[in-house]
Amino acid sequence: MMSVVQVDSIEKVDGSPVDLTKQSAAKALASLNGTGTIALRDSGLNVSSVLDVARGVYRYNYTNAFANLDYIAHGGGFTDNSSYNAFGEINGLPGMQLSSTELKWIYSSIDTYDVPYATLTVHGELA
Repeated sequence: MMSVVQVDSIEKVDGSPVDLTKQSAAKALASLNGTGTIALRDSGLNVSSVLDVARGVYRYNYTNAFANLDYIAHGGGFTDNSSYNAFGEINGLPGMQLSSTELKWIYSSIDTYDVPYATLTVHGELA
């Protein structure tokens, strides 16, 4: 017989969120409106703020830093007319830090683009 556990939330005894340190769950999530005045669509997970660095380049700052630079960051999204998919590419060596990741959003082979739907998922070990 299989057991099923159903809960609305899991908390530490002190009421704070449970730390995800050894699980393979995502350690950072964000959905960004990257046009005009950029804004996170919701609070996400482990993303404290986003900085508009340049056209189509955003720096996602983490609430909790990563333990090393072996983490994996993936960005995806689409343009305003939904006919072009966009992808987030780490913006060179300075783009990957323990406390932030800078992604350059590209919708064609070379053009960066202010993406209205820019998502970020990061897997790795937190400090």
